[in-house]
Amino acid sequence: MKAIILAAGKGLRMRPLTLKTPKPLLKVKGKAIIDYVLESLPNEITEIIIVIKYRGNQIRMHVGETYRGKEVSYVVGSDRGNVYSFLATKKYLKNERFLLIYGDEIPNPVNVKKCLKKNLSMLTFNDGVYDGIMVLNTDIFMYKATDEMFRSLVQKFVNDHDVDFIEDKNFVGGLNTPSDLERVQKIYG
Repeated sequence: MKAIILAAGKGLRMRPLTLKTPKPLLKVKGKAIIDYVLESLPNEITEIIIVIKYRGNQIRMHVGETYRGKEVSYVVGSDRGNVYSFLATKKYLKNERFLLIYGDEIPNPVNVKKCLKKNLSMLTFNDGVYDGIMVLNTDIFMYKATDEMFRSLVQKFVNDHDVDFIEDKNFVGGLNTPSDLERVQKIYG
């Protein structure tokens, strides 16, 4: 099974920390955020596709071409928003289900496994707000993006598919601003 990691964004709200470093390479407790993402991937994941754009060569150099025996490939995303970066992966997926994780999340490996146990699933918190972990299939490419937000594409997919929602009871919150990073540092500190 393939995992797609969305790591293309500029991290504008995280500035000034992202002026020279892409957000997935910012550190929490001395470890890059993307390392937490990679470490959350169970054995069922055999191939990793990382969508890069902003300072993508730094991510490529950090991760390399393999990770714990799994092949890693890179797709260049878009400056137009995460939905367009995601759509750049279409040619690498052929009628299959896959795991999608945002590259600026710190996923709990237990939650990743819970999502993978279902055919199609999304990790949620606060009564249905989805977190950056999803098991989707290539049917999602049938829908047209109406804006730059991935959420609009996902909502169309959810409306037409039987998706299980897995509640994350220990959600630490997103990593969008320097204060978020400080808050999460304290949680993991």
